[in-house]
Amino acid sequence: MADVRINAGHAYEVMQDEWRWATEGFAKELRQLGMDLELEIIEYVPGRLGLGPVKWTEIFIGRTVATSASQT
Repeated sequence: MADVRINAGHAYEVMQDEWRWATEGFAKELRQLGMDLELEIIEYVPGRLGLGPVKWTEIFIGRTVATSASQT
């Protein structure tokens, strides 16, 4: 399992290009810092409905990264 996992987007809404590029750029920067990272961009599925007034990016930080970050 990766130290950091980023899930962005929803099946019920089209992800804007700017959000995609920002998320991919953030993931790239974290990888350049040596973090083991897993990125999932969730694509729009036509006909899918959901409640999503706020755009969310979920970031899971594993214990190793959180411990290292708190010691710096």
